[in-house]
Amino acid sequence: MMFLALNSEDMMNHSPPRTLLTARDAARALSVSRSTLERMVAAGKLPPPVRISDRRIGFRVADIEAFGAPATPRSHRGGRV
Repeated sequence: MMFLALNSEDMMNHSPPRTLLTARDAARALSVSRSTLERMVAAGKLPPPVRISDRRIGFRVADIEAFGAPATPRSHRGGRV
């Protein structure tokens, strides 16, 4: 049996694509607040998040992209967007 040793640089460069976003990242991707994100889910405008554990949820990247937002959330720091 052969094992492949990966250093941290290899792991960073070859990480699997993200399939879930935190509520914070999903809200940033949609350029809305987290409370607006929750209202969008309650109104049926967005599919509900996936329960990851008892205390964590995640929004599917595909659901956020289907709504028209990029998969990578934009940062609102450093001036106007």
